[in-house]
Amino acid sequence: MSELVSPATSASGLDHSEERTGVRDFDFLHGRWLVHNRRRPRSATCPTEWEEFEGRSVVRAFWDGAGNMEEWEASPRGGIIRAISLHLYDAGAHQWRLHWAPQRDGRVGVPTVGSFDRGRGEFFAQEDIAGRSTLLRNTWEELSAYECRWEQSFSHDGGRSWQLDWTMAFTRE
Repeated sequence: MSELVSPATSASGLDHSEERTGVRDFDFLHGRWLVHNRRRPRSATCPTEWEEFEGRSVVRAFWDGAGNMEEWEASPRGGIIRAISLHLYDAGAHQWRLHWAPQRDGRVGVPTVGSFDRGRGEFFAQEDIAGRSTLLRNTWEELSAYECRWEQSFSHDGGRSWQLDWTMAFTRE
């Protein structure tokens, strides 16, 4: 049975009221996770096909919670993927910058930028994907002290419509 919490406090005890600064928003993510991935291959031939695979994640905090580094590894068809995600808090803007870097090329991508509201974070970036200007949205949602969810969606029409292309369901190890 789930523990009851007030609307301003998350399952992990985080304060989601408007008075907070946001610097501790990613505290729920610290630790070791099993990650169930669902991803659409970026292929025009099967845009509705989903690939499912398992992974693991380890998240460590630094700078008293104003920074987090996630080491992520998964095994989709075709081999192992390893990456890091670096989450950095901008205290002046009250926003997070999320940076993703896969081991395959070691390049840090364009950061998604955003913030949390009541346990749900939305982060956006503008990217050029296959020669097309694309709006990217990542969301993080704390579901309980033992579960959280990440999603990635794309929009080619400035955010009027979104295509979900990757989800990660995290379960604490």
